[in-house]
Amino acid sequence: MEEELGRPVSLGEVFVKTHTRADGTFVDQKAKQVAEAYEKNIEEVMAEMDSDGLETSDHSSQQSTHRTLSIQEKDDIFLKCTETDDKGNHFGLGRLRDTINKGKKRKQCSESFSSASVLEIQQLREEARNNESRIKNLEMLVSYLSTSNPGLAEFIANQAPPTAAASEPSSST
Repeated sequence: MEEELGRPVSLGEVFVKTHTRADGTFVDQKAKQVAEAYEKNIEEVMAEMDSDGLETSDHSSQQSTHRTLSIQEKDDIFLKCTETDDKGNHFGLGRLRDTINKGKKRKQCSESFSSASVLEIQQLREEARNNESRIKNLEMLVSYLSTSNPGLAEFIANQAPPTAAASEPSSST
């Protein structure tokens, strides 16, 4: 299929191609459910990425708001949308099972992927909002202290900008 399309393909694309008849219908109901769950979750992730891109574009006009999922990201989503048998083989992959890690039987994609991802994204957004608020408060404090204490303003001006390594808490005691 990669040779036919001239690009790498995801497990989900292979699944849809191999489980769809010439008339466009799926070979069985289970294949249809897996394919629909996969497509739904791809759309949800893409919509979430578009939404995140719009939020960050307010802060950086140079940042692109369009991003595509990598083959690995698509494969991860697909594997969460399908089930495995008792031997750990994913439904619908046939001999491709040798190219992926064996796993335990997974829940339906809409249950395991969507709700967990949406919850995690919501938590990360809330954390980002809290961090932005804390930064604004600290900037106001520095501004006030610099105004009331010219020596502090000079001290701050002479400091090197913090690096990522320096801003992480050290664990040595």
